[in-house]
Amino acid sequence: MPSFFIGFLKGKHPESESERTAYFDRYVQWVKDLGDDLVAPETPLMDSQILGGNPLGSSCDLIGYLVLRADDMESAKARAQTCPYCEIGGLFLAQTRKMNRS
Repeated sequence: MPSFFIGFLKGKHPESESERTAYFDRYVQWVKDLGDDLVAPETPLMDSQILGGNPLGSSCDLIGYLVLRADDMESAKARAQTCPYCEIGGLFLAQTRKMNRS
């Protein structure tokens, strides 16, 4: 089954404690619902920089990622779109590919 990278793009977090708690509870449930399809759990990223020729500058809005298994891109997209993070930020979705190292 193919794997898909879901990158979390910088967003605006809920301001009040009750909103943060409600959001976090929904997010935790979403992750639990991924079950065995969650290949690599959510991994926060810190202190990122873009190296090389980038017309957008030297910073990156990617703040974390996870990897999940799905039958195809449409299935992965359907699952990603139910993530509560979509309410406060964006997601980047891409199918991964194993490299042939021979």
